[in-house]
Amino acid sequence: MSLLRKCLEAEHGLTRSAISGHIDHFQSTSSEDLGWGCGWRNIQMLSSHLLTQTYGAKEMLFGGSGFVPDIPSLQKWLEIAWMRGFDVMGADSLDFEIYGCRKWIGTTECAALLRSFGLRAHIVDFGCEAVNNKMRSADGQGQVVQGRARGTPAIKTNGPLDKFLHFEVQCDGCEAFPIRGFIFESTQRENFHLCSDCMDTGKYSSLEFVKFDTAYSSTSRSGKEFNAGKSDNHQVLFDWVWNYFVGEKSVHSKASLEQFKERVITSQQTPLYFQHNGHSRTIVGIQRRRKSGSAKDEEAILLVLDPAQRTEELARALRGNSGWQKLVKRGVHTLRKPEYQLCYVDPGIAYGKELEQLKILDSEAFKY
Repeated sequence: MSLLRKCLEAEHGLTRSAISGHIDHFQSTSSEDLGWGCGWRNIQMLSSHLLTQTYGAKEMLFGGSGFVPDIPSLQKWLEIAWMRGFDVMGADSLDFEIYGCRKWIGTTECAALLRSFGLRAHIVDFGCEAVNNKMRSADGQGQVVQGRARGTPAIKTNGPLDKFLHFEVQCDGCEAFPIRGFIFESTQRENFHLCSDCMDTGKYSSLEFVKFDTAYSSTSRSGKEFNAGKSDNHQVLFDWVWNYFVGEKSVHSKASLEQFKERVITSQQTPLYFQHNGHSRTIVGIQRRRKSGSAKDEEAILLVLDPAQRTEELARALRGNSGWQKLVKRGVHTLRKPEYQLCYVDPGIAYGKELEQLKILDSEAFKY
């Protein structure tokens, strides 16, 4: 983060940034987790921050080992959390088994794992009104439990709000219904579909199938991505992230760019686990800057660490202050999915009754 801070301070133009404290970048590798392990890598990134920046976390996390575990160890810790009663609905949907598996995880697993150590992890949902209405609880109060309405099946899927379910078709390989996450449609056999698990068995040729990662419909079959509406719909997410890092009640929250005394401030908040359909990343800060050619208009830029990036390449770009922007900065126009989820950790350690209450996951939802 010290390298990122130097680069942000050296930028031209009127900019102001808020970034988290220390965090290590963890990359996915072809030999270990490429294609399925981004969620675990983001947990590792968040853990590297918690161990060094959050009071009491070093003694509580991972048996007080003081270091960030590898993916198999994290999987075992998650199974222990499930056995202790944390996120039972999510555990049941994954058959209480994750160790040694390539099952995708998301914010719910991140929150359950961290909560099992007494950390106050919380989930925030951002999505269109139609999506959020489907997720309201039966009592009409809008509380979301594990990303599902009370009384509905605890179906595990692969993404935020735990991603899409394909109720239109059944898997012709294992007869799973609904198909969860990715769906594969045969180009040679009429009305023949497979789920990700069946494709991973190697029994079918990838050349025969077309892969869809959006809601399965005539629109997705045409190759067009789901239309989340205007990109500025996601401005509510950017506003939330800005207030989160600078403090909603701080003088920086509503201050103009000219009123900032420092170009870069270090936030006391943890980084954010950032989930969307098909991938997850870690938000380590946010920047506001004056739009080019404008005297008043501003725009916000997320500062993101991506497990898909090579750590060496990222460090080299930051050290040389060259090309790092394309690796780290993400504007509102880059958010093209209809739904996003964040996981963050509040200060302090939970004990007793509060710890018991943390076993049930809930979510705060924002619609647009």
